[in-house]
Amino acid sequence: MSGLGCVSTVAAAAHATAGALQPMPSTLNPHAGATAKDAEPLEELAGEYCARAFFSRNWQLREAALTYLAQQVKDGQVRA
Repeated sequence: MSGLGCVSTVAAAAHATAGALQPMPSTLNPHAGATAKDAEPLEELAGEYCARAFFSRNWQLREAALTYLAQQVKDGQVRA
């Protein structure tokens, strides 16, 4: 799974808050230390962008990543 759907979901959510610009793919911080190790399974499942959004400090990006993953499970594309 490439995680491309997560990119559009997270990008839409990132711009949804009062017109303020939020982090986009190129500005999401790479994982560091223990977080990188924790993110590996999620990266394999949904892609690097979705994993970065999931571990972001920005709550809108985390929420969008969770929404994307929940939809993937609901659609049967990911087994919970």
